[in-house]
Amino acid sequence: MKHKSNSTTKTILDTWLKRYLKVKKVCSFDVETTGLDFRNSHIFSYCIGHSDGTSEVWRLDGNIQKANEGWKRLKEFFADASIAKVAHNHKFELQFLHKHNIEIAEGTVFHDTMLMSRMLRNLAPRHTLDYLCWEICEYEIETPFGVFGSRELDRKVREQAKARGERYDKVDKVLMEYYQIADAERPILLFLIWEQYFKKDLKLYRDYIAEVLTMQVTERMEKVGIRLHWNEANKLHEWLEEELEKVRDETYKLLGEYVNLNSEQQLVRLLYRRLGLPVLKKTDSGNPATDKFVVLEMRKKYDNPIFDLILRNRSYTTAKSMLESYFQKANSEGNIYPTINSCQAKTHRQSSENPNMQNVGKGLYDPDQNPFPVNMRKVFRTPKGAILCLGDYAGIEMRLIIEVANCIKMMDIMRSGGNVHVEACKLFYTSFKSKKENKSLYSYGKNGHFALGYGAGPRKIQTTLRLDTIGATIEALDRYRAEFPEIVDCSKTIARVAKKQGYIQTKFGNKLDVPSTKTYTALNSIIQCTAAKMLKRAEINIDTYSKNIWSGDVELPLVIHDEVVLKIPRHLLKHRDEILYDCSVLMCDMPEIKVPLEVEWKKTLTTWDKAEDIFIKQFPKNYKEKLTWVKNV
Repeated sequence: MKHKSNSTTKTILDTWLKRYLKVKKVCSFDVETTGLDFRNSHIFSYCIGHSDGTSEVWRLDGNIQKANEGWKRLKEFFADASIAKVAHNHKFELQFLHKHNIEIAEGTVFHDTMLMSRMLRNLAPRHTLDYLCWEICEYEIETPFGVFGSRELDRKVREQAKARGERYDKVDKVLMEYYQIADAERPILLFLIWEQYFKKDLKLYRDYIAEVLTMQVTERMEKVGIRLHWNEANKLHEWLEEELEKVRDETYKLLGEYVNLNSEQQLVRLLYRRLGLPVLKKTDSGNPATDKFVVLEMRKKYDNPIFDLILRNRSYTTAKSMLESYFQKANSEGNIYPTINSCQAKTHRQSSENPNMQNVGKGLYDPDQNPFPVNMRKVFRTPKGAILCLGDYAGIEMRLIIEVANCIKMMDIMRSGGNVHVEACKLFYTSFKSKKENKSLYSYGKNGHFALGYGAGPRKIQTTLRLDTIGATIEALDRYRAEFPEIVDCSKTIARVAKKQGYIQTKFGNKLDVPSTKTYTALNSIIQCTAAKMLKRAEINIDTYSKNIWSGDVELPLVIHDEVVLKIPRHLLKHRDEILYDCSVLMCDMPEIKVPLEVEWKKTLTTWDKAEDIFIKQFPKNYKEKLTWVKNV
């Protein structure tokens, strides 16, 4: 396979694809640990499964001689790059292997059956090993305790471990041995079933490899961490408690009774029985809805201070809960190491937990969406001896609507430096002149442009654009359609495709199943998934670039939606512009995407909320357009 492309992304994925196709020998691998957190737990047993059906089980906590033999075998196994390693959630294994200083041979191919399941069955109710082998393989194993199905075996082991203080190393050794045999056999079974689907479609195979590599990048990211600013966090927590007390007092003064504004049941009683408001929406169970968007809609229609109190309470309660989760997870130095899930969502977007770092709000006021914001970014500070640079894809959502719609005219406007929202405003409003002169119209027009892209009807567009009549709205839509019909029809077109096929497909080759009753969500799903795939490739590129050029000193502690957080040590600050320019190139290097991409950077030397725009005025003179370091992948 020859690399003729100038694309770094394609070169990296093609290099790995060649390795994946070349390796013929495949073995499964699974570790058993004393706990789930690698920082305070260790491996006490592991297994290796072979494609001929045989397996090895090694205990490391018993006889010293056998344990030494087990560690020796483990090191030999991972020193051999000619064997592809199959695991179910291999990031977990990697964390413990690295803790025990097990060296993994350069170029080792990893397969992950959990990722395979998420890619091939994104709507499946579960992706756990026991469930998949129960549903797909009807797996059974004969033990001295009887014949167990896949889920039965896991349940028995879990119950015994729970009864013994959540200690799997205390499970009956014979039972644990058969459990390990099952954990050697089951990933191989799933791999043999699913590998064929990826080999038939090399575009899909590349995307799968990108998911595997992203999981490995996130394993390294989790060790970098984010630093909490204790003083700012405590001050914010105190302010939130005071504000919530004010909300309670104002609510009592308004209603003459104490109402738990966090209780859906009490809100239903308050809004629909006491105040007699009409039901705007119902929940899936048929009850009157009280969610944020219903309350925001009521706030627009009815003049009652209760709506602000409900929204204030929700915003401040959520922020207080988030802060407390940060307090619980921060170590003595204030460092937080969240768990990053690289492919847990149905749309393959990344998420984080312990604590959740995906909703670190900027505190931006939005009267229609977020009238009571809380700036959570002020509670995070730069790491010791480093600065943080935040790289955000500029206007990525609208760009991807244009990409999915394949609106060439819009793409040309962007390539020439134009603003697509300004062009839309000129069509929506006959009085519109410029963004500077008509700030309010631009704001309404931009929101209307998004609504139109997602398939909103004339009534919704009229409300969003703040037009006086439905007739004026129809005229505005007709003017827009004459110029950009692909955008107007995009949502319906994608929904029809989803209804006909049962799935939608991104430019990266992966398919997303769409429920037949929710095909109207298809466009949103494909945009979310496409953005997720782009960010993952950006992470892989930046991680590889840092290792090969900067000895791994430029680190990725976190990604949030469409934004990368870059940690640059102070000894590399003289190279800052070069690093950020290169990272911009790498983040925009997406051969599958036709719409022009752009990255905007901010930097902070103090707290995250004080990040300032960076304008890289002069690119390095010796920068090579072809990043030759890729050959070292």
